[in-house]
Amino acid sequence: MKEKTLKIFAQVSYWLVQLIVVLFFININEEREISYSIIWVLISFPFKLILFYSFFYYFIPKWLNSKSLRFALVSIGILMLYPLLKMKIDDWVGIESLDALLIGIESDSTLNFWLEFIRRALTVLLNIASAFIARFTVDWFRNRQLASQMEKYRLQSELALLRNQINPHFLFNTLNNIDSLVYKVSEEASDAIMKLSAIMRYMLYESTAPFVQINKEVEYLQSYFDLERMRVKRKDLIELETNLENPMTQIAPMMFIPFVENAFKHATSTPEGIKVYGKIVELSGKVELTVINSFDSEMIIQKDKTGGIGLQNVKRRLELIYPERHSMSVEILNNEYVLNLKIDLNEN
Repeated sequence: MKEKTLKIFAQVSYWLVQLIVVLFFININEEREISYSIIWVLISFPFKLILFYSFFYYFIPKWLNSKSLRFALVSIGILMLYPLLKMKIDDWVGIESLDALLIGIESDSTLNFWLEFIRRALTVLLNIASAFIARFTVDWFRNRQLASQMEKYRLQSELALLRNQINPHFLFNTLNNIDSLVYKVSEEASDAIMKLSAIMRYMLYESTAPFVQINKEVEYLQSYFDLERMRVKRKDLIELETNLENPMTQIAPMMFIPFVENAFKHATSTPEGIKVYGKIVELSGKVELTVINSFDSEMIIQKDKTGGIGLQNVKRRLELIYPERHSMSVEILNNEYVLNLKIDLNEN
């Protein structure tokens, strides 16, 4: 709330300063009535607000980096067209030229036209420059805050990992020993142990890096699907489909597993059996995850009393690592729970 209040205060102060400056120049002529000042402000300020906030909220964050040519063309176009449009509107409502008032030039002179054009062009430049300063200031403070939060989450994750680690070498060696005993009895059980070992190795070692290759994340999920498939009768209903254009694309680790775990956890049985379908597609640095599980709205079972902490954490990670570069939707269609997550992995 403190940050939001500070932003509001800064913006109100900025516009108050502009208003005071404008009223000062308007009221140099002491014979003018207050109604003229009110009309001048009501006509001029909406244009200033539109200029400032269109650049602050849209053109600068959306176009400056990724569509720089379009940004430049739009800026130049506004710089050229705004003065002409504003002069026409001022003439229509009866607002006189400030330059004519201050230096006594006739309003129909060529010189006055260009003075008015330049003054309004400077208004455009002032508001665009102010939008630049405000946008970069806000982004700088936000990035500092996000970096601080990400570091905090990283330290918390490392601490939780250290607390939960019971000598991973011991665990892997034990699993290998069990596998050598089980292999003679059941090849399927041996395969399950090796997949579990691979999952644990990924979680304990590779997932500690800030980013991993997306094919590593997919291999991890495939092992998870394989283990889940072993416990159901209709194995064909448990499927993970993948299509990676660039397997080396970097992604934050453990980003998909909470959604997959949630699907298996809450999948309800149908006449055919439990169904969980996953699909991961990566194309041009944009990845899309779709997870579908069978869902019966009449079977309301509380399977997780922790309140979905894993999902809350991954949603927060998405906000920190991929701000304004991800979208997520959840819907129920034909007794199926459908989750769709899209992430743009390309840095702007």
